[in-house]
Amino acid sequence: MFKALQIFLEHLNNSIWSFPFLIFLFILGIFVFFATYAAPFRFFISAWKYIIFPDKNNNSGEMSSFQAFINSIGASIGNGSIAGLATAIHIGGPGAIFWVLLVGFLSMSWRFAEVYLSTYFIGKATFGTATGGPIVYLSKVPGGNYLPYIFTFICIIFSLMAGNMMQANSIAIGLENSWQIPTYLTALIIFVFVFYAVQGQGERILKISDRLVPFKVLVFFTSAVIVLFYHISALPAAIKLIFVSALNPSAALGGTLGYSVQQAMSEGFNRGISGNEGGLGTSALFFGSTSGKDPIKDSMLSMLGVFLTTHVIGLLMMLTIITSGAWTSELTSTALSIAAFNTVFGKYGGWIITFSAASFGLSVIVSYAFLVLQCWKFLTNNRGLWLYKLLYIISAFLGCIMTAPMVWSLVGITNAILLLINLFGILWLIGIVRNGVAQYLSKS
Repeated sequence: MFKALQIFLEHLNNSIWSFPFLIFLFILGIFVFFATYAAPFRFFISAWKYIIFPDKNNNSGEMSSFQAFINSIGASIGNGSIAGLATAIHIGGPGAIFWVLLVGFLSMSWRFAEVYLSTYFIGKATFGTATGGPIVYLSKVPGGNYLPYIFTFICIIFSLMAGNMMQANSIAIGLENSWQIPTYLTALIIFVFVFYAVQGQGERILKISDRLVPFKVLVFFTSAVIVLFYHISALPAAIKLIFVSALNPSAALGGTLGYSVQQAMSEGFNRGISGNEGGLGTSALFFGSTSGKDPIKDSMLSMLGVFLTTHVIGLLMMLTIITSGAWTSELTSTALSIAAFNTVFGKYGGWIITFSAASFGLSVIVSYAFLVLQCWKFLTNNRGLWLYKLLYIISAFLGCIMTAPMVWSLVGITNAILLLINLFGILWLIGIVRNGVAQYLSKS
């Protein structure tokens, strides 16, 4: 029964992420890019100023803009960068990397627009208990009486899948491959950790996430750079392979391997968006909990999060897999990332990846606990918080013992639904974003 369900979910996921949907997303991405006055290019340098000099003195919102940035980073830099991108290469070949980077660029524009709208309406409009975020701006589009509820419900499902079960699954795979730790023992440990996190609700969740994010990024970044430099002689050939196989896999890799342009593009778009979450509205939910005093600044800050997730952390991970030659193995997910690091660190490569998978995954689980809490409060009007905690804790446990293909298929399906709903809101209200950017540019 579970095998049949897994096959069905994989087929549904592949059907959704096919050429019609991919081309549609590409066109929307280009449109939003120009509608925001090329924000990924125009505001790239300015955005770094807000990272280097964050404003931590703003206490008028539930969290500061810098906390929102940290939590949106914590929610997106997770095992989508370790396991998800490795899975993309396993299924779509090296060409998937090209499409991951391309969709990351498009996602920067989507992220800029969604966060601008998220903070623009703070103090101007509310919807139910929500004061900002996609819940409010989706109430301003056709179907606004019910679309926020649909978005919030799907967001909860997506969060349980991508922000919880997938992270737990990747952690369990890493611990089992590196240290032969039984899956059920990992599930129990994660169960206890998540129980502790959700008991503290928002305050404890934010505190844990703030501490985990910088440390996990530093460890992974340093070790990945070492692996890449060890295989630096293979880098030129790897870059050529990525570009050629993205557009003509048969010529680059051989037709017998079964790779196609659609496979590469599908995996690149699917895993890329799952990894950086630009356009899904999740980051907008975090920024919707701020005071919303400067929508342009918040948009710049959030846009940089997509860049760091995709074009720094993600690219490093993918290049280590290609340059090390590990991508030619039959491995996938966390096991493939471990194989790449093992070429330099031996068995300790597995230790590094397992630590990264655990620290990345736990931080994401914590960040998403806050996100699910916000959605749950809106849907239930602050009722049944015990049920929210129970669902979140159980999901973490189940994620450890489910198969990786089933988890990733569920992530891909909910990912597409959430993306469509949020992009509809962005496109309908893009004039507000464009006017805001134009006013900012006229004053600068």
